[in-house]
Amino acid sequence: MELEELNTLWQKIDRKLDNLGKINKKMIFESVTKDRQKKLNRERYQYLFGLIIGPLGVTFFSFPWSGYFDWKILLGILFEGIYVTYSIFMSIRIIRALRSIDLNNDSILESVKKISYFKRISNAGLKFSYILSPLALSGALLVSWDHFVFDYKTIAFLLVVSFVSSFLLYINYRIKQRRYDNLESEILELNEYL
Repeated sequence: MELEELNTLWQKIDRKLDNLGKINKKMIFESVTKDRQKKLNRERYQYLFGLIIGPLGVTFFSFPWSGYFDWKILLGILFEGIYVTYSIFMSIRIIRALRSIDLNNDSILESVKKISYFKRISNAGLKFSYILSPLALSGALLVSWDHFVFDYKTIAFLLVVSFVSSFLLYINYRIKQRRYDNLESEILELNEYL
């Protein structure tokens, strides 16, 4: 009889330990996913901010202050419009992809699929934005063409600005690409907590 009591007591304690282990894993999983979800939400808010501020900034800076339109201003507005339209389109796609990711309710494999889709869209958007940035810079230059005196200092300044902006866009592209790779690997590490 004493052996059976010890056996049932041992089974009760074992069930309690199993339940506590499951609760611990669940709490760790929720705390880890909450941090990753905050990162995704922060990224979504950055894209929303860019979606609002980007077109307003381009509209403000490309507004022709001289009061007349000629072919340079119209061509510059067209170039900037192409860049802004593409940026808006890609931002909306990226925001939709980010909104679909829910780490708390989706399975890990489903979350990884959604993150890889987001990564693919975001990398393509950043790459083409890097390629189209000279178009936007040339559009800004065409809009403000009459306000520049083209001597060697101005040309050197414009070349420096274009190279620096291209370099900064490339650095931004690499940083975001690395951040997205880290996020995907962190999500894959969540399998340990399940």
